Amino acid sequence: MNKTDINHTDIVLQIQGASRTFYGQGETLSILKSVDLSVYRGQSTAIYAPSGSGKTTLLYGAGLLESFDTGKVFIDGVDTSNMTDKQRTHIRRHKMGYIYQMHNLLPEFTALENLTLTGRIAGYSVARSTARAINRPSELSGGERQRVAIVRSLMNKPAVVLADEPTGNLDIKSSQMVFDILLDLVKTEYVGVLLVTHNPAFAKQVDTLVTLNDGEIVPLHKGRI
Repeated sequence: MNKTDINHTDIVLQIQGASRTFYGQGETLSILKSVDLSVYRGQSTAIYAPSGSGKTTLLYGAGLLESFDTGKVFIDGVDTSNMTDKQRTHIRRHKMGYIYQMHNLLPEFTALENLTLTGRIAGYSVARSTARAINRPSELSGGERQRVAIVRSLMNKPAVVLADEPTGNLDIKSSQMVFDILLDLVKTEYVGVLLVTHNPAFAKQVDTLVTLNDGEIVPLHKGRI
């Protein structure tokens, strides 16, 4: 999908006017200032910025894991601003996938059980969850745990996936393999992905690249990394 093909209905994650300020020991720290950001279906967007710039704060707010002080978050066109905790949980389970730096797999379960657990939590049957899981044999080959985590994030066919340094704990070869899988799934599963990365090589491979400068979103030219 080219930029010219994008329209408003393709937006799966939209942040409008998000701000976040932290207070402590007589100091006021404005991490985010009126941030606007859109993520599109079938597109990858990366936030490439130094530590302490507010990347994780933005990602957690976008994922409804924390709340912004001001602003709105739309998931697949739905305004989540005035939702109850139960409603936000429902959105997270059915519309969103998460990939963390650590795979966060449950060690007492097999890879297949880790995958089906996501569907069961969302209320799907064992049969449906298992059918969805075993449709991913190529991603599961080699026993790579982070690859399992990526597949798990897509188990419930979310509209958007949020990834926090998804290759941060892997070697160079494994990192590229995992990143290639993630970008391929953006297209084949037709989801939007918002990821945080410190890796300049990966930052250059996404569809849209932005940075955070003094709490504000700024487009970043890949050639300047």
